[in-house]
Amino acid sequence: DTVVYFHSKGTYHNYSDGTNKWWRWHLTHAVTSSDCLLAVDNGTCQLCGLQFYPIWTSMYPGNFFVGACSYVRTLPSPRDYQHLVETQVVPDLKAKKQGKLLLTQLYSPQRSGSLGVDRFSSEHWIASSPNLTRPCDVSTTADLRTWLRPAHAVESQKHWNWSLAPRKEHTVWDAPWYRIQTGKRDDMVKSDKSARIREFFLLAGFLLKTLLIYQQLPPWDHWCWTWFPDGAEWKEHAMREGTDVVEKVTEGYIQ
Repeated sequence: DTVVYFHSKGTYHNYSDGTNKWWRWHLTHAVTSSDCLLAVDNGTCQLCGLQFYPIWTSMYPGNFFVGACSYVRTLPSPRDYQHLVETQVVPDLKAKKQGKLLLTQLYSPQRSGSLGVDRFSSEHWIASSPNLTRPCDVSTTADLRTWLRPAHAVESQKHWNWSLAPRKEHTVWDAPWYRIQTGKRDDMVKSDKSARIREFFLLAGFLLKTLLIYQQLPPWDHWCWTWFPDGAEWKEHAMREGTDVVEKVTEGYIQ
């Protein structure tokens, strides 16, 4: 069985330049397209939408998606997910930052949307499970702003092509991820392994959230081990350290 979720995105902030209107149009077009519907229905992927983001958090910006019910049933309720983020993830992140085990340099933790608290938790919810091993999308660009333009202004042949995600060409370092702090990414995190390993918005945080919310690590064939920087090293440690992997690895990189 398959579920399609779409909503009145941006209608409370219908900007005069039409950006929310056109973003909503593209988001709806994606989840009602044969590309997404067939891919989920035939089991090629578990979730599909316009753009899959593996960084910041695992999500579909705008929160429109086609999902396999067999996957969605494995998730906590959206309300329970929000409670777990706010009572488990955020306090644990704060404690680990104080102990210098984790850093937050790629995105501002001051933004509610960065951590998925309050109303933003619903956007973080659908792709949060470590059991999401086969996400897919239709956008060939990671630049969210591409889809804020009128349909006739978007070069559909250039920017639309179904694929499993995250796309290999969309790397942490090179893709135009929305709201990423490019200065810190390029000047601090990329070149400093200690900063990369301890960055909450990279694999350390991804694993921390799956452990706190789902009490499990991603399976060994999960995309996270190959897409994130230093993924092979993290995987090796995870196989050895199990659920203590975040603490065991990050404490070795405190400067």
